[in-house]
Amino acid sequence: MSKSVNRVAGPLAGSALVLLAGAAQAASFSITDIGSFSTDFGATVTDINNAGQVVGYSYDGTGNAAFVYTGGTMVNLRSSLAPFGTIRGSALYTTHSYAQGINEAGQVVGYTSSTDPTVGFSWSGGVATDLGVINNYPAAARAVNGSGQIVASSIYSGLYNPGSGWTTLPNNWLPTSLNDSGLQGGSLYVGYAYHAALRTAGGTITDLDPVGGNGNVYEINATGQAAGTRFNGAGERGFFWNGTAMQDIGLLYTPPGGFNTYSGAEGINASGHVVGYSDTSPVNNAFNCLSGARHAVIFRDGTLTDLNSLIDLSSGWCLQYASAINDTGQIAGSGIAPNGKVHAFLLTPTTVPVPAAAWLLGSGLLGLAGMRRRVR
Repeated sequence: MSKSVNRVAGPLAGSALVLLAGAAQAASFSITDIGSFSTDFGATVTDINNAGQVVGYSYDGTGNAAFVYTGGTMVNLRSSLAPFGTIRGSALYTTHSYAQGINEAGQVVGYTSSTDPTVGFSWSGGVATDLGVINNYPAAARAVNGSGQIVASSIYSGLYNPGSGWTTLPNNWLPTSLNDSGLQGGSLYVGYAYHAALRTAGGTITDLDPVGGNGNVYEINATGQAAGTRFNGAGERGFFWNGTAMQDIGLLYTPPGGFNTYSGAEGINASGHVVGYSDTSPVNNAFNCLSGARHAVIFRDGTLTDLNSLIDLSSGWCLQYASAINDTGQIAGSGIAPNGKVHAFLLTPTTVPVPAAAWLLGSGLLGLAGMRRRVR
């Protein structure tokens, strides 16, 4: 590259280059501490909607308690679920509760439990509803779509339609996700193994990994792309299903021989961006971010990236698990907060994309050259 620069264009081009470099190097996400209910135990995230509402569960001193994070507040659902303590004659149902999914209307689904049995619930606006049973067995709700359809899997699997209730699904099918078209993601029990699979609203099941080992689809997007985890013979690996083929998301660390390391894919958005986690060393030292902790990752455009490299390094956070991503690019998960405790977090995109910064550079130079065509 020539170092001779026009005296007028030089300062402007230089400023554009600085802007470009800054956009490429700046933190890509701001981080919000969702928190936890206990100082001694952490929080687990399971889902997020496009409004940035997050659901999961956290230990609150009595047991694991379902929560929904909305409007900047982490809401404990225990009091809403308390009436379930006497349903079907047991006082043990609400010792633990687990929120598993949320739709765009803010409807939350999950289940309560102690040992056995379980009450599947739907929660909206502070009111919880008992979802009943499937063939006289508990309905453990796993996901809800925009139409209010719910999938559940426990002793029996089922599909819940508002107004008509549960329809029993095949015994070898365990659904864990559901999109607005009625496509289900989950696992298919075949030959003593659970294969990652999809099931259409019409009942057609596609085994995504017919020659592979145990696996599961954890999330699907509107176009049928999927994120999940499978065992590939060397360890557990997260995968991205692009609609026709399965792609391994890879690892942040691969030991000699490639064995006994783990990654997982747990969320996917409309852009096909996948989030999850990966080992960073041979030993999973959960509470030491610099020495062996699993790190939260994002997989996009064929590249796996440590999310810790995309936040402000001075934040004091160690992001360990990314569990869900919405269509605006917000990511929810859990990690070690600056106070040394496991908290849930919400990441929100902050930076101007590099292509936009490049546009600023290019348009400045073209303008100085006297070119009048519009740059799109």
